[in-house]
Amino acid sequence: MESKVNVDNRGRVSLLLNIKKELNLLNEDTVILRVINGELKMLPMSHLIKEIQSNFIKYKKHNVSMVKEFIKMKREDVALEK
Repeated sequence: MESKVNVDNRGRVSLLLNIKKELNLLNEDTVILRVINGELKMLPMSHLIKEIQSNFIKYKKHNVSMVKEFIKMKREDVALEK
């Protein structure tokens, strides 16, 4: 999908409704802007979170709570400091 839009005098760009719908964007949603090889790429924050999660899923141990593991490590660190 391609659309022509203007940048206003404050540097803002208004997205057309069809683009917002295509990206499932709601008013006040956060997006990430990336400049890659001179081109602007806009990603909804939710897409970026899914991308990061998919990169780390290979490190997740089955049936192990990462939160509990983190808390356990922190408690061990505190115990070593005493």
